[in-house]
Amino acid sequence: MAGGIYLAPQNYHLMLETDHTFMLDYSELVNFSRPSIDMTFSSAALAYGSRVTAILLSGANRDGAEGLCEIVAEGGTAIVQDPASADFDIMPLAAITTCNGARVMGINEIIQYIKSLM
Repeated sequence: MAGGIYLAPQNYHLMLETDHTFMLDYSELVNFSRPSIDMTFSSAALAYGSRVTAILLSGANRDGAEGLCEIVAEGGTAIVQDPASADFDIMPLAAITTCNGARVMGINEIIQYIKSLM
C-alpha cells in the first residue's frame, strides 16, 4: 500500500517482489539474524532499483551493510543512523565502512528526510 510501513515478523526473512508483494522465508540465519535486513534490502534493490530508500538504524551486528551497498549500486538511497546517536553502533558503523554512498544522518535529520518524501 502506498505510504505504508511494513515490518518483518519475528523469525522470518521478509523479501520484496517485483509484483509489489512480500515473501516470507524461513531459511537459515544471515549475519546471525532472522529476519535479516540484508535479505530485505537485497530483494528491494532487485525489485525496485533506484526507487528504494533504505534506512539502517542502531544494531549489534553487521546485518544490513551489504544490502545497503546493493541498494546504492542500483541507484537507490541509503541512509545510516549517525553512530554517535545509536544505542548500539556496530550496525551503522559496519554500513558506513562497507557502503560508499550511504548518507549518515542523525535521528532528527532522518525524520525530516522521511517527511520530505511525503
